[in-house]
Amino acid sequence: MEQKRKLAVFFGGRSSEHEISIITALQFLKSIDSERYISIPVYIDPDGKFWTSELLRDSSIYKKFLSLSHELTQVSLLPEPGINALQYKSKNAFGISSTKYIPFDIAVPIFHGQFGEDGCIQGLFELANIPYTGSPVAASAVAMSKYLSKQVALGLNVPTLPSCLIRKAEFQAGQAQFLSKIKSIVPNFPIFIKPNNLGSSVGVGSAESDSELLARLAQVFNIDSEAIIEPMVTQMLELNISVGRLKGKEAIASVIEMPVASKKILTYEDKYLRGGKGKKGSGSKSASSQGMASLSRVIDPAEISSEIKSLVKTYALKLFDALGCHGVGRFDFILNLDNNSLYFNEFNPLPGSLSFYLWEKSNPRFLYPEIIDAMVEDALESFAVKATLQRNIGFKAL
Repeated sequence: MEQKRKLAVFFGGRSSEHEISIITALQFLKSIDSERYISIPVYIDPDGKFWTSELLRDSSIYKKFLSLSHELTQVSLLPEPGINALQYKSKNAFGISSTKYIPFDIAVPIFHGQFGEDGCIQGLFELANIPYTGSPVAASAVAMSKYLSKQVALGLNVPTLPSCLIRKAEFQAGQAQFLSKIKSIVPNFPIFIKPNNLGSSVGVGSAESDSELLARLAQVFNIDSEAIIEPMVTQMLELNISVGRLKGKEAIASVIEMPVASKKILTYEDKYLRGGKGKKGSGSKSASSQGMASLSRVIDPAEISSEIKSLVKTYALKLFDALGCHGVGRFDFILNLDNNSLYFNEFNPLPGSLSFYLWEKSNPRFLYPEIIDAMVEDALESFAVKATLQRNIGFKAL
């Protein structure tokens, strides 16, 4: 009988998207095939402390975490090759402390936002020489910066809207300089302002005047050190597609979704708090338990032409390959209805709900447990390739 692989599922973290990470991780933990895997939940609290316990599978614990943390085990993961385990201190009946280990085979990062989705935790796994699912450090870091990912897209002849990056230091230095910079790239209102390094529609907004722009930037700089400003496409549709290595080594693309916004801008509330009205299979689960799966959306929209759908797929596959991505990601596009122009918007290397709802409708079809299987196998294959590399070339320059 094949031995079950142990998956350490890391989630939470020091991000404004902390709660969404918890939701996606709980979905993941419930979808793991227990006949093939042993799962170990590893929660990183907002202060950056690592915890593990079977209690972490219950969503109710997080709202009262401080009062229940004494029932959990605080652990650490050292950046040291060969350990492949979480560590914690334990005292025996005589009060003597010793180091205990919780071994695992593969790390599964299920983060959204900074310090988890952006290459930080992936760097820790690399240092510890542990196989991990999803995209590597460089792809994750570039994807986290909306501005950098757009520059990569432009280099691949994938169209994007003009974008201006403003850093908090520029904002604090004086209005004249950064306003002039913005207007040289995005000259006309209305414009769109959002944090450069956050997702889940946190902090997004629009402006129709200089005063509104300044107010929006002040809000963004409370939660991010960089803001990205773009023209606002007033007559637009958002089109998203998932790409993953789910069938062999070649990346494939899912069907396209068209999110339905309650306002002009797709908000955090649209994504996570509207309850998924009108979608099959939503059952009686609350929106907070479904994450991105609760968003109102049209799957494979008939009103979108085959030419546009083909472009979305082509651009997404090109970017996935160029960035060196692994696991399952989601690429978001904007369709300007005034001139039928398509623009790449952003890439999510760890999308909410891992976009399982798109793969359920795709051809070939993949269910959530199958997506997990493919991510694990992809992680092991990537790790095996890196293991063939020669690291020690001896002392030659000393």
